[in-house]
Amino acid sequence: MIDQLSANLRLPESDISVVKSEEVEFSDACLDVALEGVMCLQVVTPGRVIVLKAKGVQYSYHTSEDGSRVQPVTLALIWKREGGIAGFCDTLTVFRSGEVYTSSCKQSGRMGTFADLLSAQEQAQFSAWIAKLAQTDLDASDPKGVADRMMVALRLFGTGRKPPTKSEQQELFKFAQSLYHELAQ
Repeated sequence: MIDQLSANLRLPESDISVVKSEEVEFSDACLDVALEGVMCLQVVTPGRVIVLKAKGVQYSYHTSEDGSRVQPVTLALIWKREGGIAGFCDTLTVFRSGEVYTSSCKQSGRMGTFADLLSAQEQAQFSAWIAKLAQTDLDASDPKGVADRMMVALRLFGTGRKPPTKSEQQELFKFAQSLYHELAQ
């Protein structure tokens, strides 16, 4: 996991430390991490909770008992688009550790990482938003009553105190949609 976090965030491994590693029993086969469009077998699953720290930020992971499955936990952003004349049903989940997951009712979900999808500059911009902006729910949906209404929503799990400006809101929506399209293709 240290290797992966190092690669995702473009940090040297020496900048990453283990804060916690403990055995647990998860309530489902998805290691207690719900992702849009993923069904989980409801069975007790032994595993581990591991928390890493890099540059003052903690990153949580859940793993299977043998370590063969690793699931990031710490959310950074969720973007959803539903409806419209084209019948969209898309979701983007971004984890703070740099993993990105897409799902759509039209195709299987895909997993990628910041290292593969974002330039260093884009990654720095995203990290700056997380650090500066407060946790925020944004809605850019068409007004209710519009035929073929498009619903677009975004939840940012920021750790800052400031609400996003109108300009930042637009940039966040553009960022999420671009990231979704890049990974979905």
